[in-house]
Amino acid sequence: MTMAGVLNTVARVPLAAEVDELDHWVSIALPGERCIYATGPELPRGAPAVSRARILAESGLVTLTTQAIVGGRNFIAVRCAIDPNKPVVDRHVPPQEDALAEKVLARLRRAANFSQLCPTNAELARDCGLKDADAASYRIKKLIRERKIRVEDQGPNRRRIVTIVATGRRTVPGAL
Repeated sequence: MTMAGVLNTVARVPLAAEVDELDHWVSIALPGERCIYATGPELPRGAPAVSRARILAESGLVTLTTQAIVGGRNFIAVRCAIDPNKPVVDRHVPPQEDALAEKVLARLRRAANFSQLCPTNAELARDCGLKDADAASYRIKKLIRERKIRVEDQGPNRRRIVTIVATGRRTVPGAL
């Protein structure tokens, strides 16, 4: 998954993604897609997502790399190509329509987990491999109907705030 830009705030403490979020991303990611599984001045040792990322790397599903950012590093998993001769355990691929909505949800979770601005529809389309901003808007509305997210409109020239219903985590307010 391509992440747009760098973190909106400087991370002073290591942050790590949720294990189920990382597992879900691996199940839907295409070869070469990237996912930030942790960020901070150092790798958050002992975090479940860090351990899971290492297991995924050992199994050949991802490679691990880093990217320098202001105040630290992004720790990134890159999806490897799937070897048809090697069985993949627990690989459940939902129907295409659900997979696209789940990609959008995963991107919104990432923004909320790391206290980032909510991505615009155009950014979501680019990050999730959607056709255009309208396709992202459709997925946002679907996630609202399914009660997976709540959206607060902040007015013109302001980013919306998205709350992930399952965790209560929110994106941060900010200008467009």
